[in-house]
Amino acid sequence: MLNSDENAQFIRSVPQGVLEDFRQGIYTQDHLQENWERFLFSDWVTLENRLDQLKVFLRKTLKDSKHVQHEVSDAIFLRYIPQGTIEDFRQTVYVEDYIKKNWEKFLTSNWIAVESRIRELRKFVSEGYGATNTFTIPATRTEAGPGIPVDKVSKTLSDNEKIAVEVLPPQVFAADAARGDWTNSPSEKGAEKEADVNIYAMADQPSDATVWLDSDVTSTVSFRPRQLNRERSVDEVETVIGLPSYYPVPRTKRAYILDLSDNKYQLNDDSNDHKLIPLDALVKDKDQDSWRGGTGKGDSTVAVDIFGNGKLVSCRRSRLKCCGVWACTKVDRKLVDCTRHELDGKSFQQLVNAQIETRLTEADTAEKRAALFFIVCQTRTCPAKDSNERACSGQPVLRTNDGGRRPFIGCSDITKTFPSGHRFEVIPDDVNPEHLATLFAGGTLDGINDELLCSRIVPAHIGGRVKLCKIPHNSDGTLSEVNLRPCPASRTIYIPLDPTIRVLVILYDHLKPHNHPILPATKTSREVRELYSRCIDAVGSAGSTVQKIENAPSTRLILGKTPSLLAPALQDHAVKGRLLTKAKKKAFPFGVNIEGVTHLQGQDIENLPVDKRYIQSVKKNVSGADIIFTANPYLLSRIHKALTIQVDTTFKRVVGALKEWEVAMWDPEVQRALTVARVYTNRADTVTYKMIFDELQGVVLQLTGKPLLLKALSRGGTLLSIGVDLELAQALGAGQSFLSSNEPEYSGIPATASHVEIIPYFVRACLVHIKRGIHSLKEWVTQDEYEKLMGFPCLETQEDLDAFSAWIMKLGNSKVTAWWEHKVNNVWIIPTILKFKSKIKPNDWDRTPPSTNMGESQHHYTNLNTGIGLSLLEAILSARILDDQTALEIQQSITSGVLKNGRNDSYTRTSRSMGRASTASRKLREAHEQVAALDTVVEQIHSLTQAQKENAAKIKELRARKGEIKSAKSIRKGKAASYQAESNSSGKVNKIPKLVARARKAVKVKAKRKSGSAKVDIQPSGVESSAEHQFSVTDVENRDFGSATSACGRPLPLPLFDTTSSNLTYI
Repeated sequence: MLNSDENAQFIRSVPQGVLEDFRQGIYTQDHLQENWERFLFSDWVTLENRLDQLKVFLRKTLKDSKHVQHEVSDAIFLRYIPQGTIEDFRQTVYVEDYIKKNWEKFLTSNWIAVESRIRELRKFVSEGYGATNTFTIPATRTEAGPGIPVDKVSKTLSDNEKIAVEVLPPQVFAADAARGDWTNSPSEKGAEKEADVNIYAMADQPSDATVWLDSDVTSTVSFRPRQLNRERSVDEVETVIGLPSYYPVPRTKRAYILDLSDNKYQLNDDSNDHKLIPLDALVKDKDQDSWRGGTGKGDSTVAVDIFGNGKLVSCRRSRLKCCGVWACTKVDRKLVDCTRHELDGKSFQQLVNAQIETRLTEADTAEKRAALFFIVCQTRTCPAKDSNERACSGQPVLRTNDGGRRPFIGCSDITKTFPSGHRFEVIPDDVNPEHLATLFAGGTLDGINDELLCSRIVPAHIGGRVKLCKIPHNSDGTLSEVNLRPCPASRTIYIPLDPTIRVLVILYDHLKPHNHPILPATKTSREVRELYSRCIDAVGSAGSTVQKIENAPSTRLILGKTPSLLAPALQDHAVKGRLLTKAKKKAFPFGVNIEGVTHLQGQDIENLPVDKRYIQSVKKNVSGADIIFTANPYLLSRIHKALTIQVDTTFKRVVGALKEWEVAMWDPEVQRALTVARVYTNRADTVTYKMIFDELQGVVLQLTGKPLLLKALSRGGTLLSIGVDLELAQALGAGQSFLSSNEPEYSGIPATASHVEIIPYFVRACLVHIKRGIHSLKEWVTQDEYEKLMGFPCLETQEDLDAFSAWIMKLGNSKVTAWWEHKVNNVWIIPTILKFKSKIKPNDWDRTPPSTNMGESQHHYTNLNTGIGLSLLEAILSARILDDQTALEIQQSITSGVLKNGRNDSYTRTSRSMGRASTASRKLREAHEQVAALDTVVEQIHSLTQAQKENAAKIKELRARKGEIKSAKSIRKGKAASYQAESNSSGKVNKIPKLVARARKAVKVKAKRKSGSAKVDIQPSGVESSAEHQFSVTDVENRDFGSATSACGRPLPLPLFDTTSSNLTYI
């Protein structure tokens, strides 16, 4: 028997987690809270006479097995540290009064993790403080249940904070203790010898635990045989903490016990928020291998010893077989002919390297590029449909073009009765048409090796949708098939029927390993999908794109990184796109087209007052056009502050048939441009535009209580003009709509006036759009004619207009004539362009802008803040967010007196406008000067080139003449040979020959006999003697021949002396 001090020491040495489990199995939570003071320390075991029960519980929990050393997680460290050490550490941190005052906190050891004191506790233990690490379990009688031998167990906590832990399935599960009948008295049927147990003894045996490919998955191995149920037993048990992406197939009879008790695995089912996702569903969801088989819900149940304590847990069985992989028929057999037990990173890397090599070589020759283009043509269908809406079944054919142009890919079924809409594929410049012609003729290309092996292996969860390999393997351009490669691997998963037990057992058939390599992790787990969904929710699904979510600051706050770095599967843009599409379908159950808009409008009507609704109407007119009118009520009320509104259609934001039509204005009170209404329609005819303007007037009256009136037509009207481009239907629709608001006695416009006649009273055409029409004529006219056309909007009198019209008719240019007739035939256009023709009063004309640039800038502003390429419903929702925010900003500006842009006053805007105009004028002038300078240089080059050609011809002629002269016989024999001085590239005259040197010497000798400076005649034959051809003897003596020149500055030929006389002879 142990004395009381030994008992106390024994209790203090028991791991605190084991002691807590033991206590939870005996007492209810209510009992613990009612008697909290008793349970703050471990002496309750002796006070309650529970010591023997604790010893039995300890044996059942800590069974002997091969020890496995690994780095200890905080959870395991806290569980197996002695209870006495916890109590001693607690006393160093808190005073006893505080502990008693906050007793609820200290009934368990959770306070250590909550208050982040684990590091302090580790230091406390490593420095040798706390309870002793060794204790003795005395002999105690107990029944030896099946699979529960009682031997001694040793554990240790080393100085470097590593723990040698045997694999104990229940070590992290409080659930088994709660189900164990630990209150029974020990059996008297046997006795055991007293055994000294070092709970924290070091074990140096190497680990046999799996090296998992997931960094957050750890495991420990117990080599103690276990009878799982009546039919199945195992030699080893590996307890896994976490959820792996890949599983090995063990070489021995080993069971994997997965602990999924962490809160992150307690995910709710999509179909029932109050029901957790089954554990096996989580396993199969994350497993990158694909498995087929039932869940076992309709099968019989089986009792399984999950925790190794003899207590059987009722489970269902999910029997699964591996679905294998899909591979190209030309796949390299070395990649797929394998026996995979372990998680072999080497074979996986070989596969990755092979796939990289395939990507590098799939189009690295001209023949492969041609075959690739041929394959794409064969897999695409012709888009044409006949009169009965039946799709064309024609095949691609290679067709030639006239005039030596490149051939193209056409359709084989083009007929006279079915001529249009068929395929037309342009052949890229990097594709050789001759190679294509060979393939279309059924030939083969020599540059493609039919024996080249492929690396295309597709996981089974998508492999069934991939029928053909799109890599050009075959010289005839045909595609290789992708076939299923079955795998013999199988496994059984045991799942507890009790949903509170978050533990399961996976048992593989160790004799049937996988026959395919590990594939890249292209499958997203539910955990990853949940995290990505949180990122989508933070940004908002409406208007979101994959790139927008990727770059959102909230994404990095949620994940700590980009989605692409969170999981390998999220590298794939398409995977994230599918997750985003799924989120949008969930957010918009009625779709993102007009049905979804109608549903949203119904929700607005049901839940919001009139002044808060955004979708004002959804209608269809007689021409079949859909018209959706949206506006923030407060923004629309600002229209009564406008002098002019600008209307225009924008095409970038919405994908599909419906396009956005915006109403923009300048609000002088807050000095900023606003978009006060947005209309979405799929027609652009006069009937549709009339209905749009009717709706604009009706909604303004409904929401503001005031009609939208034009100053020129109605008494009390404030709107001076409507700025438009030159779209005919838009202006005509506006005329028809506002015609009914004409008050003849006020406006002076007859009641019988047509809608065309009233347009000049309030419509002003955009000057920029007018000049764009003239720009299109530039290539058809001269520069002078172009400049005169550009002056059209500046005409000031009827005489100028008549002269301009006559000049156009005189030009006889069909392009220019057609442009002018468009203006003349639509009689309302010229009055909306020229001030003297407009019916708008001159003062009002001057108060309105000459262009719709403000509306165009609002298009850009909207696109920038909402995105482009959106579905209809997303476009409306994103615009609603922007408009609601703008309305709040305006209200804030009015109440606070602070404007969004304090430099938007008239002076600043005028100054900036002048600056922009000046800069544009300067750049235009510089461009003209550059063009003029370029023209001058080109002209000079042309002139010099012509002169060069003429000189070359003249030189050729002179050289021919020179040859003729040289070939003629000399008239005078005995004439001294001539010498012509030559020079090199630097202009230096070559050395005088020896003959000239001798002549100079003779002159020197003769000169000595005489004194003075006798003149010597050196005139050449056929040249009259003159002063300019005289040399002095002194000059000759001084060798100053090089300086002798003629009167025109030409160097004179060098003389030779006749030694018998004083006369010089020219050479």
